[in-house]
Amino acid sequence: MLQPALDTVRRTLSGLRVDKWKRGSVRDEASQNIDGIQRDITVNLPPLERDADAAPGSLSKMLPVARNVGALYDVLLRVEEGARVSAPDEQVGPLQQALAALSSARLALSDRMQSSAETAERQMTDLRTSIKVETERRAAASAQVAVPCVPAPAKKTAKKAAKPLAKKPAAATAPAANNPPQASH
Repeated sequence: MLQPALDTVRRTLSGLRVDKWKRGSVRDEASQNIDGIQRDITVNLPPLERDADAAPGSLSKMLPVARNVGALYDVLLRVEEGARVSAPDEQVGPLQQALAALSSARLALSDRMQSSAETAERQMTDLRTSIKVETERRAAASAQVAVPCVPAPAKKTAKKAAKPLAKKPAAATAPAANNPPQASH
């Protein structure tokens, strides 16, 4: 979306004849600004644009482009204002057209960033809502399934009374001590 406007700016600046401007500080400043704009368009901006094009909708990639184009617009505006004071009329018109084209492209980029931000916010809100609903659903499901673990009441069993051991008769258990063994004859 920026490329046509940047191409217009590049062609316009290449066609300017600053040596035809009135001599003075305005002409010298314009010459330096034109060199800076051309360098920015050919060196700094292309990698930023590639990154933004590779990740459409990514605000973190569009924001550096927007800042760069904003600064570029400001410098081009100073060149155009200087041209109205020092340049021949045939050079002022194309500068004004290039400035208008860059302004339109800058606004379109701003609108695109706004749209991307709104989309990202909607997605984030939807995701948060989905997570909340799912968390509540799982909590409700686990509350229904969970049965408290209550131990069964203990059975009362009657304890059997221990039977006393029966005493065995002494005679049966031990040989009599008073009866010596008899000898056989």
